[in-house]
Amino acid sequence: MPIKQESFVLPENWAVALMYGDDSGLSDEEIDAIDSFVNENLEVTDLFECSYVESGDGDFMRYHDASHLFPFASNVATFTFRTGLAT
Repeated sequence: MPIKQESFVLPENWAVALMYGDDSGLSDEEIDAIDSFVNENLEVTDLFECSYVESGDGDFMRYHDASHLFPFASNVATFTFRTGLAT
């Protein structure tokens, strides 16, 4: 069975928190936004992981896939998550 993957454009400085669970250096507002984003958009299973981050090489954007939770412009990257088995 193939693994389900989903990609999102998110603030680049969230990479360490999403890939390794290390949110040190992030504000409480950013941590809350990350937690809310994951809960709203991703199926968290035993296979959940951020498997790939493609840097935008300095792409600075006002809007990204978590703008409704963290409404600040930032450098962005494309994050790909494995969330479970595709059905």
